[in-house]
Amino acid sequence: MQSQVENQRSILHTNLISIDRPDSSQLVDLHVYIIPKKVWKNRQNLAENEVIKHAISVGFVHVPESLTIYELRQYINNICGEEDYFPKEFSYLRSVGRCLTKVKHHQEKELKVKNYRPPTTFAPEIYILGKHHNDDPSILENKKDYLIRELTMSESLTNSQTWIKPMDGPSLLHPLFNHNYIQETSTVIPTFSKIKRHSTRSNESNTRNSAKLRGEQERLYLLQKELARKRHELEEQHEKEKAAVKIQTAFRNYRYRRHTKQQQQQEVEAIKYERLQKERRKSIYRTNDAENKTHDAVKLLKRLKILKAKRIVLETNRRIIVHQLSQLHSEITIRRREETDLWRQKYFIEKNQIKILDKQDRIPSVHNYL
Repeated sequence: MQSQVENQRSILHTNLISIDRPDSSQLVDLHVYIIPKKVWKNRQNLAENEVIKHAISVGFVHVPESLTIYELRQYINNICGEEDYFPKEFSYLRSVGRCLTKVKHHQEKELKVKNYRPPTTFAPEIYILGKHHNDDPSILENKKDYLIRELTMSESLTNSQTWIKPMDGPSLLHPLFNHNYIQETSTVIPTFSKIKRHSTRSNESNTRNSAKLRGEQERLYLLQKELARKRHELEEQHEKEKAAVKIQTAFRNYRYRRHTKQQQQQEVEAIKYERLQKERRKSIYRTNDAENKTHDAVKLLKRLKILKAKRIVLETNRRIIVHQLSQLHSEITIRRREETDLWRQKYFIEKNQIKILDKQDRIPSVHNYL
């Protein structure tokens, strides 16, 4: 059964994490403390700020700062509820003035986690108090009635003191009434002395408490002053950082504008230089063209004469080469004819020799046959 409860709790915890999970940059850590019941003043329904020294840590929660403390209960129960000393039911406490007081149920839906973080508080901490039997509304009403009765009784006793005060003259009342009166005064005087001693002790404790409260008030005043100073320093630092960022951005923009302006000027100068170079080349070409036109006729005549001379030389060389080639061709044809004639003569000679040899071979073969 216990394992099933733990599984359900873990599933609930994972569902809380997985569903509507906020951005991690918006989550804050909040330290949870328990104020012991022994330092809580039930009659006065408060505790001095000094009891924070006796607080017990139960861990911390990592929650969004926009979360209400009513919704924070579930996170605290899921994370810190496994501790043995953690109360099943608890009330939130808040330091207002010189003391810690309980947060009402309807106030839990108004206060948020960011109200328990600096600069609203000194540190990201939240204090809780376990509920006990004195928190029952009927008991609280009875306690109030008891306190009211005590106050009325003390007032009546102080008023009766004026009536039971002995007078200098003789009593004018009946002796029997005087006897009863003496008995009543004899019973009331001891109780009044007890009340007087109690009042002196309460006055002493009140003076001590007032001194403590003044010291605590002074400490809280100094703490608030220190927090205001730190907040002012943080604001000044933030303003300085913003001013530095503005100066840096302005300087970057100025440098960028100057760089772009220089680039534009360089591009304009390059275009002007290129245009001037083109115009210069054109002017040089025009002047050269005019000079060339004046000298073209002479140059052409000279060139024609040179070409004519070269042509004459080439034609003479051509005629010589053609003549030489024709001579070579005629010589080659004559030589070829001579070679063919020699070959024919040689052929006929060899043919005749073969015929003679054949005849010589046939004669002995005929003789042999015969």
